[in-house]
Amino acid sequence: MQIIEAMINSYKRVLKKFLMNKRLRRQSILIPVVFFFVGSFLLAPRVGFELFPSDDNNIVNFSIE
Repeated sequence: MQIIEAMINSYKRVLKKFLMNKRLRRQSILIPVVFFFVGSFLLAPRVGFELFPSDDNNIVNFSIE
């Protein structure tokens, strides 16, 4: 139980710092967003992306209910 209480107290201290400090709140949101966009721009050419594939073979599918 002491370990859980220590974890809860540590979490409370960290959470209090973030809630009281406007700069830390903004950084905690901005930094992951920047990493996400930079990472996606760097990885997109390696993974490959095709919005409209050109391989449709002139086939049209209709579904009538």
